Amino acid sequence: MISVQGQPSAAIAEAREKGDLSENAEYDAHVKHKEREMKISKLQDVLSNARVLDYQQSRFI
Repeated sequence: MISVQGQPSAAIAEAREKGDLSENAEYDAHVKHKEREMKISKLQDVLSNARVLDYQQSRFI
């Protein structure tokens, strides 16, 4: 499993301290990283609840 918690929030806070966020590439990179982590977390949740179906043994009515 991929770790999706921890350092990015601290990194975003640190980037905020460096000034204007609209021109802060470091802040933008951390925000994008956090967004990817959220997507990974959602996909892990979906996959952990997924079931494999055997269509040869299934009946369709």
